[in-house]
Amino acid sequence: VVASKIIVSSYHSTWFRLFGVTTLFSSILNNTAVVATLLSPIRNNPHHFASKLLLPLSYASILGGTLTLIGTSTNLIVNSMYIE
Repeated sequence: VVASKIIVSSYHSTWFRLFGVTTLFSSILNNTAVVATLLSPIRNNPHHFASKLLLPLSYASILGGTLTLIGTSTNLIVNSMYIE
């Protein structure tokens, strides 16, 4: 359902929607889970080549994960080192 709202016929609109949603979800969920969930809809979309959307998907999940403490395990390790 979410993928049908993200992937539209316009490449630029799809890119911005994908980047925004992925960044938002990666900030509150695990990056791997977000990417794995969106891989299949991106591969099977009829409008764009998957190769044009997979790298932005990866970068957006990395950005979202670094924004919050729960996004990536690296943030938790650095936070614990900072507290000590």
